[in-house]
Amino acid sequence: MCRGGLSSPRGRQMEALTLRGHHLRLPAMSLMVAAATALTVYCHHGLHTAVVFTHAFYIPILLGVHWWGSRGVVVAAVLAAVLLASRLATHDALGVPEDLLRAAMFVGVGGVFARFAHLASRKAAEVRRLERQIVTTTEQTQQQVGRDLHDDICQRLTGLSFLAESLAIRLHDRAPDEAADAGAVATGLMAAADQTRRVARGLVPVMLERGDLMTALDDLARSVAATHRCECRATAEPPAPDCDPDVAVQLYRIAQEAASNAVRHGQAKRIDIRLEAGESHLVLRIRDDGRGWPAAELRGRGLGVATMAYRADAIGGRLTIAGHQNGGTEVCCRVDTDRERS
Repeated sequence: MCRGGLSSPRGRQMEALTLRGHHLRLPAMSLMVAAATALTVYCHHGLHTAVVFTHAFYIPILLGVHWWGSRGVVVAAVLAAVLLASRLATHDALGVPEDLLRAAMFVGVGGVFARFAHLASRKAAEVRRLERQIVTTTEQTQQQVGRDLHDDICQRLTGLSFLAESLAIRLHDRAPDEAADAGAVATGLMAAADQTRRVARGLVPVMLERGDLMTALDDLARSVAATHRCECRATAEPPAPDCDPDVAVQLYRIAQEAASNAVRHGQAKRIDIRLEAGESHLVLRIRDDGRGWPAAELRGRGLGVATMAYRADAIGGRLTIAGHQNGGTEVCCRVDTDRERS
């Protein structure tokens, strides 16, 4: 099952837990700093010894940097200041150099970790940018191929079909056998033109340019059903409004790839494409009744799954793929539409 679905109680519960976790970070950090402060004061003023377990102080330091980035170094500075202030309050000059070194290590480790975290964040952002660029280039190429198919190849095939049909009419009385062959050629050319036109519509769904995702999904379902001789339908609950064209295009491509994999790998006879719309989220689900996808595909090693993951990431979405005990596979992509509009 897709985790974190918009309309499921489990999904709403996971959202609430995630939000609560973010809100609990500051109180949790305050408790850890208070515990470190109490330990420091107890060791200096109660036991009159150096602070023990100072390695544990790195836990709030590293957590602070992990949670808040470079601003988390403030935690290291606070702990260093507490350690030095407590030592100076004891008027023990001999212990000052040792604690001064520890304080410097606190700040140094926090700063180094913050630097590495910043570099990792920049690297991840660059990777995401390149992924979006790849997806955008692929989309532009698909659109160009679709336009060429529709505006050139389809017209040529249709013209040749009319020419063959005209030839069949002229040969009808003089050469009935050749006329029948010409008629068969005309029928085949028209069928090829119709198939090419369907492919072109799949490559360049015009309705996506205005963000009409549901109409495009409905057209996709009819195309899949006609091409692969299976039952395929698209539904929306509640009725989905128009969305950002970029989001619509990527979700459509994810549905297209998922339906294709369901037929090719899962031998599915029924495919359900479902779009769920909320105030700030869109959830797209594609579920089939097939025999399941190959393990390599489910682990993301296949090109199709990798492309779907790139497309989901390009619009800030989250993609999950899972099998079901009763057979079949469900692909789920969830997108925060508020973030896309901002």
